Amino acid sequence: MFNIILNRGNDLTEFFWPLLYYIKQQILLGNGIPLWNTMFFSGTPLLPDPQNLFIYPLNIIFLILPIDAGILTSILLHLIIAFFGMYQLLRANDTSKKVGIIIAILYSLSPKLFSYIEAGHLGLIQSWAFIPWVYWATINLCRKKNLKSILLLSLFLYLVYSSHILIFAILVVTNFLLFLTFKKNAIVMFLISHIILLLFSLPILIPQIKWQPQTTRELLLQNPETYPVWNGKKEFVKNIFIYSKDTEKNITPGIVVLLLASIGFIKSSKRIKIYFLVSTSVITLLALNILKYDWFVLFRVSTRFWFPMIIICLYLAAKGLDTLRSKQKLFIFVGLIALLEYMAIGKYILNKPVKDIPTTPVAIIEFLKKDKDIYRVFCLNKCIRQKDAAIYNIELVEGYGTLQQKNYFDYSQQLAQAYWEKKYTLSLPPFQNYIYEKFKPYPPALASYRVKYIISPYELDIKNLNIVLKQDNYFIYRNALYVNPNYEIYEPNFIRVKILKEQNELIIPEVYNPDWNAYLNGVKKLKVYESTDKTRAVKVESDTKFIDFKYEPFNFFLQ
Repeated sequence: MFNIILNRGNDLTEFFWPLLYYIKQQILLGNGIPLWNTMFFSGTPLLPDPQNLFIYPLNIIFLILPIDAGILTSILLHLIIAFFGMYQLLRANDTSKKVGIIIAILYSLSPKLFSYIEAGHLGLIQSWAFIPWVYWATINLCRKKNLKSILLLSLFLYLVYSSHILIFAILVVTNFLLFLTFKKNAIVMFLISHIILLLFSLPILIPQIKWQPQTTRELLLQNPETYPVWNGKKEFVKNIFIYSKDTEKNITPGIVVLLLASIGFIKSSKRIKIYFLVSTSVITLLALNILKYDWFVLFRVSTRFWFPMIIICLYLAAKGLDTLRSKQKLFIFVGLIALLEYMAIGKYILNKPVKDIPTTPVAIIEFLKKDKDIYRVFCLNKCIRQKDAAIYNIELVEGYGTLQQKNYFDYSQQLAQAYWEKKYTLSLPPFQNYIYEKFKPYPPALASYRVKYIISPYELDIKNLNIVLKQDNYFIYRNALYVNPNYEIYEPNFIRVKILKEQNELIIPEVYNPDWNAYLNGVKKLKVYESTDKTRAVKVESDTKFIDFKYEPFNFFLQ
């Protein structure tokens, strides 16, 4: 039963699971919270990545529980939080208890949420739970105007920010519009809550802002690709009424909810009708994916804007269901049908065929486990799953994630001796290159990133690549140019390099990032500059015994 969630070959198993495992292991090893990810893309920033996971407080459960149990517990916990949040929001709007319970259950079993579960979008699942809490906290602040209400709004906003930054950005705007519907005498407290949020988020927010221009996200502006791509407006309208197995196209609130929302809309005041008509028009325009503005393109998925529509539909459905309370049997029947419809949709979504992702060949894992050097591996068809790489501490040249550094994105073409378009991609090398090309890896470039082994599904005849094993239809080659680095200490946030001979310059086989600083003999700060291979380089003075490299993304506070 649990495999339906845990082993779908989706973002949960291929991205979030490895990241959770990596963070947990580094903390348990005593290395602290890893601000740098050594596993993928030959190393990449983790702190400024919006999906870094460790800034979200409730992810502490993964330190207590095994990752699989933690994921299931986290999903269940957030379903419960979503239920209570929606219930509180409805009660704040004078919805009866019985109706509040039914609609809150519907929110926590929403088809959109089931799509996130099916796709393994952990951050979206977590943010979903606190969306109604933010709206409730705003109403609560406008009514009570005290310190507690200020802090509650700040807290719930932070929980959304730390779980999914794009949902947070949309929520801040929609929540401000909600605030404007109330009397403005709470404006000072509303602003104070956001100032508190800003101050609390600043240590993470500034590194995120600093890093964004260095990432591949901006490639979206050069070659815009936004999803979903609708086959005309008819498909969009159809999907409002009929659920879809396409994660991003699944936008239906359910037929029963739509019928109840229609009744609720009719029963609403003129002011509410105008407010909701304007809101739904704007949300629909955004979700249709027809805008070309830069800010819109950077969101990449237009249906991220859809969650306020679900809230609106359920709010109106609550008003519609409230009108049936006097007819007890009809009230129970309609509520039950709505719940059954949502459960049926959820089952339909989770029954979507699981992606067939080949497991990492056991022989490859066993071979790599025997080598205790500090090295990286490049599998030309991505034969090592990121989950296995995390478990067995295998550092990869390739990777899968929402952001990569632009300098590494460009230079990785040298590693594979291939060309890929300057287009945003989740995978590096990009999926289309894996499928249609046979890479011819370049040993000197690979050596500059301490790549010791190249694993290929086809034979390679390349100088300095020596075959060491053929197993399970794979050829494992050793890079003759590989040199084991002189690392005395090697941790995610810290590297100590021994200086064994007099030299003017030290280049280490790690991708350059401006937040890495170097310290001569652990004391004197040195400027780290980018080498021609996009790696880290420093000038070395005489009598240097070692150089410490520290990842210090918080340095802006000291400058």
